[in-house]
Amino acid sequence: MKPRIIVCCLGSTGYQIFCLLRQQGASVVGVGERPIPGEETGIIMGDPRSAATLLAAGIRDADAIAIASDDDALNLAILMQARLLNPQIRIITRLFNGSLGDRLDRTLPQHTSMSVSTLAAPIFAFAAMGSRAIGQLTLFNESWPIHEEYIDERHPWNGRKLAELWEDQRRMLIYYLPHHPHIDLVSAVLTGKTLEVGDRLIVATQLNKRSNRRSWGRKLQESLNNWRRFQQQNQATTLALLALLLTILTATFTYTFVNTDTSFVDSLYFSVGMITGAGGNESVAEQSPIPLKLFTAMMMLVGAGAIGICYALLNDFILGSRFRQLWDTPQIPTRHHYIVCGLGDIGIKAIEQLHNNGYDVVVIDRDPNCRF
Repeated sequence: MKPRIIVCCLGSTGYQIFCLLRQQGASVVGVGERPIPGEETGIIMGDPRSAATLLAAGIRDADAIAIASDDDALNLAILMQARLLNPQIRIITRLFNGSLGDRLDRTLPQHTSMSVSTLAAPIFAFAAMGSRAIGQLTLFNESWPIHEEYIDERHPWNGRKLAELWEDQRRMLIYYLPHHPHIDLVSAVLTGKTLEVGDRLIVATQLNKRSNRRSWGRKLQESLNNWRRFQQQNQATTLALLALLLTILTATFTYTFVNTDTSFVDSLYFSVGMITGAGGNESVAEQSPIPLKLFTAMMMLVGAGAIGICYALLNDFILGSRFRQLWDTPQIPTRHHYIVCGLGDIGIKAIEQLHNNGYDVVVIDRDPNCRF
């Protein structure tokens, strides 16, 4: 006898589940709040959270219930009502909140949580990495893409024994559909069956993870990019510091060339003290000619202005938000990375899959306040 299954919330996902179960010959009843054109039998209209609606759908005698709404709160309400009416029923709930789904799976017996984004996102990631995938398989704490192999005349597996493919630990044979005659996968492997034109295989393949280690050349390139970004974001501070340094060097070289008896170090010491206002080694200017004294007075005025501007910009950079923004700015890779457009339910899962395989990702999204 086919199991009796109830499908709640006949939206786009729920209705597809309802149709697939009916195609498989299962005894299925749909529960929806709105009529579906062309569907006259097998559907109960009403609020799926209502005990009366679930009783009309036969909840007490059902083997399983699939709750397929895109609203986690609604799904939880239906789940609790179904478990109260039939404590032994097997429940499959669509939940986007993965942590909540894992907790429910561990806490409630006969409960399985599913997520459309969790199922679809790895397929996007596999396709981006160049793997043709129709599904995924979690094995050894890794996601393996599942794909179909059709054996034609040019296929590299044409003429190979299934036992040879079976022995590869990085490949898992899931299903075998020979062109003729019909034989199951295990029997074909044990009897030494050879692949022929027209055969089909469903295969899961382990992905090659990319190493996260960066070469010295890449680290140097990232350092140069960081410096360029630093210059762009803090151009005013950089220009002020360069102007101050140029003022100090101009004064130092002037005192050194005019007073040949003064060493470069003494001139530098006096110039820094004069411009910063700290003073020191005033003898360099006291015995100098009048033009040099006028030059010294001008350097004092210029230095006072440059020092004031530098202090103000450095204070804004360090104590303000610019330093934090520079520190928190994510590293944008320049090559060999993937771009994900849209940081939604599927996007965030696809990013996690790419990161788990060692790839860099850049995300583009229109909403700067996206919840992710």
